[in-house]
Amino acid sequence: SSFTAGSNGRLLFTGSTAQSFSLPNSAHTIPFLNINNASGVTYSGGNLTISDTLALNDGVLDLGGTTMRLYQGNTDQGFTKSTEDSYVANGYVVKGIQAGDNGSAQRNYVRFPLGVAGDTLYRPLDFYITSDPVDSVEFTVGHVASSPGGTLFNSAATTAGVTKYPDFYWTVQSSEQLGASFAYELHAQAEGYVLNENNPVSAMKVIHRAAGDSSQNEWKLLSSTYN
Repeated sequence: SSFTAGSNGRLLFTGSTAQSFSLPNSAHTIPFLNINNASGVTYSGGNLTISDTLALNDGVLDLGGTTMRLYQGNTDQGFTKSTEDSYVANGYVVKGIQAGDNGSAQRNYVRFPLGVAGDTLYRPLDFYITSDPVDSVEFTVGHVASSPGGTLFNSAATTAGVTKYPDFYWTVQSSEQLGASFAYELHAQAEGYVLNENNPVSAMKVIHRAAGDSSQNEWKLLSSTYN
């Protein structure tokens, strides 16, 4: 059975030793979830919807491979953060984006507060959406702390000097097909990724490939323009 808390329902996890909680394997809605434990909190069960605010005050929320839905507002992200060491890991975050003029402020800055379980490595992914998606759309984003695999690079990536990638990646899925004219900026932060004189930030490019067979799906440049 599903669990839905009242409009002011709150779950607060605070302490100094690792905590865990579980719910049945169906969808659940909680208005307020507060993570305030430096040793972390692990969840198991069905997918979660946080209908008001996820408060990331301290520690990592390990989703155990499940999906958490956050509500993107015009002036808020559906979550608050008090420290870089508090984020969501080992799962997926979903946010809905409205179409039309009413959604323009909401689309301006969309952050997915992801990171690595077992480490204090914050790895958020941000979208600055400058196009109207025409139809409302949901984005599901995850972070995986292992190699994405794949040895095929298309000609544009090869020409740009791309020959390798780090041992982590983000997954991005949209609920609607977005046309080639759909415009956005993508900002990725990878705490713990080390740069050096042989691997300067100026040489980095964002690449992507379709999910599935890594021996068949080419790596491609996401853009030719970077800051």
